[in-house]
Amino acid sequence: DGEEVGVMEKEHVDLPNDKEGREKRNTEPYHGATEMWDGREPYIKIGRMATLAEYRGRGIAKRLIEESLDWAKTHVAELSSTGKEKVDDIPQWRGLVLSQAQMSVQGWWGKMGFEVDEGLGVWWEGGIEHVGMWRRVRLES
Repeated sequence: DGEEVGVMEKEHVDLPNDKEGREKRNTEPYHGATEMWDGREPYIKIGRMATLAEYRGRGIAKRLIEESLDWAKTHVAELSSTGKEKVDDIPQWRGLVLSQAQMSVQGWWGKMGFEVDEGLGVWWEGGIEHVGMWRRVRLES
């Protein structure tokens, strides 16, 4: 029907400044095509991941990400379906993964193989700056 999938204009909403006096804007990430994503390719989004302070530094978060992505690599057919009857125009998932990472842990996500997509911009969520980061995993043959 010609409808674009996953496209949203950047929205700027003025919010009170944060405690360092920085202006809070872009309360939603940009969802249109960028240099790293064509705006249509299916992807898995990893979000809202946290480890309790007393358990940090033990590799738990890394293990959760690795196990999740390992599972996804072997379940491509499940990830490429709507759960209903087969729809021929739904593209197959090709291993693209998005993390909407807090700026303070951007380096950690980088060590996990994710790259910042400048085209997604920076936005505030829950009073915390976020950035979009992509990684492509190699799928099982």
